[in-house]
Amino acid sequence: MKIRKTIDRVADRYHVLTEIAGTSASEEQLISDHGEPLVECGGAFSGNLTRPGETAPVVTVAGSLGAAVTANVVDGEITSYTVQAPGSGYTAVPAVTITGGNGTGATADATLKAISVAVSLGGSGYVVNDTIVLDAGTFVTPVTVKVDAVTLGVITAVSIVTAGNYSAIPSNPVDQDTTSGVGINAKFTVTWGVNTVLPDAVGADYWTVPTPISFTFPTKQRRLITDFPDKRVFDLADDVNADLQAKLYSDTIHDRILSELTTLRAKQNPFEGETTLTI
Repeated sequence: MKIRKTIDRVADRYHVLTEIAGTSASEEQLISDHGEPLVECGGAFSGNLTRPGETAPVVTVAGSLGAAVTANVVDGEITSYTVQAPGSGYTAVPAVTITGGNGTGATADATLKAISVAVSLGGSGYVVNDTIVLDAGTFVTPVTVKVDAVTLGVITAVSIVTAGNYSAIPSNPVDQDTTSGVGINAKFTVTWGVNTVLPDAVGADYWTVPTPISFTFPTKQRRLITDFPDKRVFDLADDVNADLQAKLYSDTIHDRILSELTTLRAKQNPFEGETTLTI
């Protein structure tokens, strides 16, 4: 069967009309019995439609330590990046590369933050709730920890207050820089992950990152409309009132139309007009 879909988009609303464009012999018999199917679905959506074959730029963080980053494209330029997962275990700020997505010229730089901080040397003179700023590295914001437990003034446990933002990280163990109390000589082992990825050059001509469409289907718009023999309407959610032939017709035709709409959800970039696919 061939399905033709016509997509119209105005601002943040869309309307998609999906109808049969070609049929097999058995499908022709269904049409002869019940008429040409016409299914209209409309409603609010989020994200963008996608032209088939277009893929988003891929952001790779060197080291393969679990960081996941996506590029945000506006008018063909990568204007920002979203860190989906920070990863863990970086010993230096990793390089970032951008590939694919049709565009060229985009570059970016990563910064790191503390994922966890462990006590390497407990020092002396500390009390619970002391705060400690860690030393060294190149940062916009340093790592700050809070003393959670001590034994005779020796730190046994800390928690992160500020994870920091580093363009160069210190080697472990990391010394204390300053403290809110009087304790001295504590050292810490920091596990680092990606904090941010920032554009260095935005590049040009990149395809938009695919965003799934969130469909809303009001009941009155989830219907099968037939023109032959007598303009009957079958509610596609109705399991009781449709006769067997109509139910079979609804299921077989509508399932294929839904398959097309599922494909549509995976697509990106605004476009209008008519396309024809064989399914």
